[in-house]
Amino acid sequence: MQSRKMSFLEKTIDSFLGIFIAWAMTMALLPWIYGFETSAKTSAEITLIYTVPSIARGYLVRRFFNWIN
Repeated sequence: MQSRKMSFLEKTIDSFLGIFIAWAMTMALLPWIYGFETSAKTSAEITLIYTVPSIARGYLVRRFFNWIN
């Protein structure tokens, strides 16, 4: 069974690696699909807004499955 600290660390690292992909997608897709021009800073802010709940969700799901196992 994975400890709480390791669950949090794993999800945090996974999410922050995903930040780079999400940031690039925000920069590319918002203007292309929706016509919204964004700066690098705005794209980073949007990405971070979605990253924080992602870390929490992943941690809680991992802990739930460790608990039922």
